[in-house]
Amino acid sequence: MTHHLAHLVMMLVPFAVFAGVLGVQWRLSSDVALPAPVWAMVGGTAGAGAIHGAMTGHHLHEAPLLGWAMAAMCVGQLGWCLWVLFAPSARLVEIGVLGNLAVVVLWAWTRLVGLPFGVAGGLRQRIGPWDLTCTLLEVGAVLLALGWLSGLRLAVPHPRRAVPA
Repeated sequence: MTHHLAHLVMMLVPFAVFAGVLGVQWRLSSDVALPAPVWAMVGGTAGAGAIHGAMTGHHLHEAPLLGWAMAAMCVGQLGWCLWVLFAPSARLVEIGVLGNLAVVVLWAWTRLVGLPFGVAGGLRQRIGPWDLTCTLLEVGAVLLALGWLSGLRLAVPHPRRAVPA
């Protein structure tokens, strides 16, 4: 099963894309609109989940445990996005904040301390463009959600129509 984990993730991509498009259409046609920060959190988390899915095969070649971790993060993040689109709630946004924070802390730990087992054997991981992008998406999603949960309301400038003189 581990040998074909990357193939399994690739088979699930069309399903995730279809479910994501359906979820977005469902939410846009719903009577209950999602606030902009929650939309942004869903977008950032979906981007991070997609990166985790894309990196599953690479990490699987390093060590099976790393590949399974990438697949689990992919499924968890994309599943959370769908859940928010179909049944949004403040509690679910809180769960997303905790989940994304857990992934960010794990990333920071592997870069600062390293994993005590596996192929790295205590060595720290390098910081690359994909994992940095993924972490920035997760941190941005967390900050937006925390702002929304705390009731922070930022003024959004609205363009005014030109008044004929």
